[in-house]
Amino acid sequence: MNKFILLTVLALIALTGCKTTEANYRAAYETAKERTNTGGLDSTVYARIRQEARPGMVKVGNDTMPLTTQYVKPTAIDGTAKPLDRYNIVVAQFKQLFNAKSMVGRLKEAGYADASIAETKEPLYYVIASGHGDAASALHGLEAIRSQPPLPLRDPFPWVLQPASFAR
Repeated sequence: MNKFILLTVLALIALTGCKTTEANYRAAYETAKERTNTGGLDSTVYARIRQEARPGMVKVGNDTMPLTTQYVKPTAIDGTAKPLDRYNIVVAQFKQLFNAKSMVGRLKEAGYADASIAETKEPLYYVIASGHGDAASALHGLEAIRSQPPLPLRDPFPWVLQPASFAR
């Protein structure tokens, strides 16, 4: 009988010690909220991506164009990877390659035949609507996408990406 009472007491202690508290709910909520604000990435990975990216401005005639330089590489779609151009208009970013490929398919249906994907080391996948060899062409393409987006775009898109290999 003493063993039964001892086991019952131990079971009650174990059960009451595992209850979820409001503090646990709050911590989980804050973590989820932070990941939502950073596109699903934890804050350390997101901070590394942002730190690695170098935003700047490029003078194009009498205008200026925002430009972010970052270490990226082309991602294979259907077995082939389209080489990146000097200036690439990014319309979305995803953590999942499947989502990026899906958006590339929709862009191609909307008339952007050269749509492609670039990825960072983490990886984070950037969906590129078009690539351009010169800044004037890139600025024209950026303004065209801003005025008539092919798909609904979220802030801060679109923006121009320059692979770090071109910045040297």
